Amino acid sequence: MSRLGPDRVEKWLARANEQYADELTLPFVRTLGDEMQALTSSPEALVGIIREAVQDKGWWLGVGIGEVEEPLGYSSRESRGEAFWLARTALEKAKSQRAVRPFVLRSHSPETVDALAACLHALSFLVLRRTARQTEVADARRDGMSVGEIAERRSVTVQGVYELLQAAGVEEEAELGRLAVQLAGAALV
Repeated sequence: MSRLGPDRVEKWLARANEQYADELTLPFVRTLGDEMQALTSSPEALVGIIREAVQDKGWWLGVGIGEVEEPLGYSSRESRGEAFWLARTALEKAKSQRAVRPFVLRSHSPETVDALAACLHALSFLVLRRTARQTEVADARRDGMSVGEIAERRSVTVQGVYELLQAAGVEEEAELGRLAVQLAGAALV
């Protein structure tokens, strides 16, 4: 991952490493400047991290799917293997695209990631097109709040919350998220 703008790496490292602690094989570490990397074999973590980074805006992500040399290093910075090289080339591609697509997936078996990439790009499109209010309501719903609780907390009618959730594509996001996790599981095998 890399970011344009103010350095927010340390904040992201702490939050992601806490949130995905059980799903990261090697936690996020700063590698160079505004860049960080981690290692995971968890489809749920992969999809969640991509969704959150896209929503946070300004991040570029490079995902490499491939072999990792054993034994692993103390951190991803000290580890080696095809997955790390593919992630580096993917990150460089993502940076060169700028705002067109915020992330790139690379694998020596493209057929395993083509469907995953398409699904994640559709998911990203939904997340990026939301207004600030739609994002707040979608996040609250994903965090387990009921429609009534959201309405009360946001001083909106229940009908207004339903309309915001529909406009935000929350159901479509959930469906794409489930599909992306399934496809990531097949790709990470």
